[in-house]
Amino acid sequence: MSKPVFTGTYTLVSSDNEDNFLKAQGLGWVMRQAAKQIGKRVVIEHEGDFINIKAGGGIVDVSYEIGAPPVLTTAMGFEFDDACEWQGETLKQTKLFKDGSKVETVDTPIP
Repeated sequence: MSKPVFTGTYTLVSSDNEDNFLKAQGLGWVMRQAAKQIGKRVVIEHEGDFINIKAGGGIVDVSYEIGAPPVLTTAMGFEFDDACEWQGETLKQTKLFKDGSKVETVDTPIP
């Protein structure tokens, strides 16, 4: 079975507990509001097992080899280990922060 290709420009339509997540990472109210606005548009370049994700006008620009060990990523002053892996036809992205908290995002292609 071939894997879907995620290349394209996307707009975030919903996010659960985003404010609580950003607050737990130490962002004040102003930074949380800014973070919520800049992360709405995401540009993905995907070829084979390599993927590049850009968001926030360049604030986030990270490249992965899907299934490879995590890469150290910095966004808005926070460092975390970031990895992508296939789960069937979905792509799971996991961020592990230095304080031990973890965020998992599962992206499914729209038919």
